[in-house]
Amino acid sequence: MDESIWHDAEAVDLDALRLSASLSVSQRVARWRAARAFAVALMRARLQRCYPDLSEEQLGLKLLEELARADHLDALI
Repeated sequence: MDESIWHDAEAVDLDALRLSASLSVSQRVARWRAARAFAVALMRARLQRCYPDLSEEQLGLKLLEELARADHLDALI
């Protein structure tokens, strides 16, 4: 295997991995949803800083564009 692939990879947090493994499926889904909501809130805040003159509706559309672009990039990986 090409070791250069792992050169920039972050170390695995074994404690977090064990904690996640001990959770029920519904608890893992709840954690995933909370993390996603936090990430979307960060994206929205960044867009508000970049485009302070946009309305809430326009910001929402910008956010959807970014989310669609991120989904497209994930599909390429």
